Amino acid sequence: MYKKFDFVKKTKLSAGKTFIKFGESAVLRAVYIGKFENGYHCFKIGNPKLDFEIMKIFDVVERDMTNKYDKSKKTFVTYLSPDSTYTFHISANIQLKPDRFTNYQLHIPADEFRNLKLRNFIEAEIVLPDHDNLKFTYYVKKIAPSKVELFIVNPYDVEIQGMNFQTRLLKEKKIIFHFRHKWPF
Repeated sequence: MYKKFDFVKKTKLSAGKTFIKFGESAVLRAVYIGKFENGYHCFKIGNPKLDFEIMKIFDVVERDMTNKYDKSKKTFVTYLSPDSTYTFHISANIQLKPDRFTNYQLHIPADEFRNLKLRNFIEAEIVLPDHDNLKFTYYVKKIAPSKVELFIVNPYDVEIQGMNFQTRLLKEKKIIFHFRHKWPF
């Protein structure tokens, strides 16, 4: 899935190659072509992997240089030296990455905590069977007469929402965790 984003970046170009990094997924390369007889300097701007459009270009003193950009050739001419600073406004179609996550519901009956003394804990495991049986050890510690704290040990590169969690003791508590990981499938 693609989404169009607008970016603005101020960059000093060079008489060689300059990478204009708008974001992780949006990088353009400006290659200095040379100086023409009329005194103008030329840059070729592009990235074959990025669907982009240059919307505006401003020079170092905020003069609009957009009319100096040839969309068909993807070239930009300027009378300033090659080592000048420009502000580029672009619009680019960026591929969105899916955010795969697993919901896990953990049911912990409050009866397990009633006999638990303050500062003592229960240790158990969460196993995610749909994800190579990943195991997470969790601890439930009684921190007050009517409060428990839940902590999950995370030996993997997994983002767990609700990892350090405090809750009041109820008859039954239903806790939902979101495990986020770059799953290999």
